[in-house]
Amino acid sequence: MKKKENEKQFLNEIKLKQENQVEKYRTYRIGELPDIQIRYSDIIIPLQALAQYDNHIARLLYASLFTSIFNSLEDKLLPDEYFNLIQTIQHRFDVMLSQSEIFYPSFVAALLDIVLSKPEQIQISSQYISASTISSHLESVAKCYRSLANYDDVREESHTDFLLALNSYITALEQYSLTDETLNDSILELEHEFWTQSILNCCNQLNNWTIMSNTYIY
Repeated sequence: MKKKENEKQFLNEIKLKQENQVEKYRTYRIGELPDIQIRYSDIIIPLQALAQYDNHIARLLYASLFTSIFNSLEDKLLPDEYFNLIQTIQHRFDVMLSQSEIFYPSFVAALLDIVLSKPEQIQISSQYISASTISSHLESVAKCYRSLANYDDVREESHTDFLLALNSYITALEQYSLTDETLNDSILELEHEFWTQSILNCCNQLNNWTIMSNTYIY
């Protein structure tokens, strides 16, 4: 009986404390620094919890944090130290993209996001990128969007973008023809198919098929 009374009193004290607690909420514009000290844990813990429940958020968070830290180190390290860091990152990325047994899509996509954000500093073997993209089924996702003909996540902003994309795909096909034809690489074959279909789509969007008469697609 006494135990129940103690529990009831304890709950009443908690309720009273919560009712009397004063909380202050502030809103800030994007880029505006708060005028109060915020503990790092108050920011990290919610982001960590969110990343554990959402793969897409985890991918964006990982790539953003990695890129931010990488950018900050460029001004803090000596040139030789920064160069060694880049070499280490490239090696680690090569290992993860070439020796992974699972090829978890969100993780592979995060690594590719980082590589795309730093193309001059981080240069990964195209073979590893192709293999990881296919193994993680990201290539299949691209094919699904193409078959639906509804690119809700990828939209060109101007007419010029189709021309740039067309030139990129044609360059890829030209590089493909320079490779050893006896290699019989399934990865290159899949990419060749995707490039060819993409060229046709660009020509269709531009309503200009003269490029097809000047380019021989294998």
